[in-house]
Amino acid sequence: MARLSLPAETELSAEQLAACREVQAGPRGKVPGPMIAWLRNAELARCAQKLGALLRFETTLEPALTEITILLRARHW
Repeated sequence: MARLSLPAETELSAEQLAACREVQAGPRGKVPGPMIAWLRNAELARCAQKLGALLRFETTLEPALTEITILLRARHW
């Protein structure tokens, strides 16, 4: 099964393009894979990205502990 690819900017609505640019301007610097699917609903993409950024980049844990936590959760699921 083929993965979804990020549509060309000309194929995105104004809301979708704004959501992409918001993510690219943040700490990730690029549009992550799951967001490509979420972009079908620009508001969902924007909210989910903010939640992900909060959980990954704005925690009280030091970066190494955050990464270990993410890896442990991924392994569990």
